[in-house]
Amino acid sequence: MNATELDKAAPKGDWSKKEAFKLLKEWQNTLDLNDWTITMDLLDLEEVGNGKAYQETEYEESVKAAVIHVARYEQLADYNKELFNFERTLIHELLHIKLCLLDDEEKSLQSRVLHQIIDDLSKSFYTTKYKK
Repeated sequence: MNATELDKAAPKGDWSKKEAFKLLKEWQNTLDLNDWTITMDLLDLEEVGNGKAYQETEYEESVKAAVIHVARYEQLADYNKELFNFERTLIHELLHIKLCLLDDEEKSLQSRVLHQIIDDLSKSFYTTKYKK
């Protein structure tokens, strides 16, 4: 079963704050990010990425602190609700933190390749967790 098939089979719908933070702690531990202070905010869509994204991560690698911002599910457009997978998105954002020293915050070739790798890894981790 590939990641797309898993996404289709994954539970859809709203997620509670409690579930979101439980997943954050699970994946923070799995990715060995326990030396980081990572918090998460569920925000209005227009507050995330200047309204141009449904998730983003801000981090300060020198003190190993990060905040993950995720748009509230009910504010996603209907087509995004079908495609959006909270857990995969969370893994993706945590991988940005894990690999932050490689990210140059620009749209250089290095940054674009890094983003592809992060997305591929998040799909792989998600698939590995749910593949039976």
